[in-house]
Amino acid sequence: VHFMNSIDKGLKPEVVRLRRQLHSIPELAFEEHKTAKAIVHYLTTVCCIPVSDVRQGVGKTGVLALIRSDRDPNRRCVALRADMDGLPLSETSDAIWASKHPNVMHACGHDAHMAMLLVAARHLQANRSMFAGTVKLIFQPAEEGRFGARAMIEDGVLEDPHVDSIYGAHVWNYCPSGEVHVRQGPLMAASDTFSVALSGKGGHGAEPSGTNDCIVAGSQLVTQLHTIVSRNISPLASGLVTIGTFNAGTNNNIIADNANFTGILRYFTDDVRETLKERISSVCNGIAASFGVKVDLTHDVGYPATINHSADCLNALTRAASKVVGCCNVKSASLTMAAEDFSYFLNDRPGCFFFIGSCPESSLSSGKSSRPHHRADFDIDELCLWHGVNIWVQLILDELAP
Repeated sequence: VHFMNSIDKGLKPEVVRLRRQLHSIPELAFEEHKTAKAIVHYLTTVCCIPVSDVRQGVGKTGVLALIRSDRDPNRRCVALRADMDGLPLSETSDAIWASKHPNVMHACGHDAHMAMLLVAARHLQANRSMFAGTVKLIFQPAEEGRFGARAMIEDGVLEDPHVDSIYGAHVWNYCPSGEVHVRQGPLMAASDTFSVALSGKGGHGAEPSGTNDCIVAGSQLVTQLHTIVSRNISPLASGLVTIGTFNAGTNNNIIADNANFTGILRYFTDDVRETLKERISSVCNGIAASFGVKVDLTHDVGYPATINHSADCLNALTRAASKVVGCCNVKSASLTMAAEDFSYFLNDRPGCFFFIGSCPESSLSSGKSSRPHHRADFDIDELCLWHGVNIWVQLILDELAP
């Protein structure tokens, strides 16, 4: 059995440096050109992976690399995945490694995911005699709502060589650095998006009686949509309706003749999904009749739920993580209503998705982070990076033991 203390400690500052480098050049979904270039450069010049074993443009802007062991590389193939894209936010940090790109930042930790996998790759490529099989490194674009995982699968990322199992991780600011959280079965919710367009009759703000006010109708509609879960979904089940945007009006003395808003549904089961869809449609029709406006509803299916189906892969991850952070620090994850397109990989192959604690314990209060994901001041405890590197290495040494 191999343990984490075999990894060169000189790589510890390397993973921090890499994370900061990648943090400074965030790019949106399917625009990760600088990011992909930096990844390929590191894989080929630092890790010394042969250029023939590195592919760009997989799933549009993704990167794929192979580490072939010196001992029977055709035995099994285990894939490790890191996502690449940033978010449309203006970073508020004054760190020297803050985003150099206006209105784009790594506000979810994908910079950390890439850095951990790259440094793990460096160690594994230099120690190919320590395992038997092939490690497939997947750097995936467009996780943030743009179906990057599906694009890579359609581009054949799980074949040539055939992937036997796949693992993914997410730094998680809802648990302290030094812990790993994972669970069998459902872990992260499915998500669908919807948009609503209201059209009515505008007019002068002084004469509302001759209008069909879309702001008033839209406001009532938003309020009623937020009651659907509490009055239609069992408290023992999980469902969520969130309105993320609302746009209407042009001036303070003009009653708007149109309004538009968008939202997202989150759920774990098809029954809850169908209930949410039916009730949203019903509420929209009721508001249309009550306020004399036209309401057009559009529903788009999003990511499936992220479910750890494979007990074998869960056990393998748990064993590897226990060797790195200690058994007492590998804990059962709480269900989260966040969505993650690693679900497409898990629906295709055995695998496991898990959380790496990335928040200093002093910053946690009742499970809530002072710097949550998807916020302009998001940041991580960089100690978690070394944990991630070691978990990846340990997992491969265990899973592909000679």
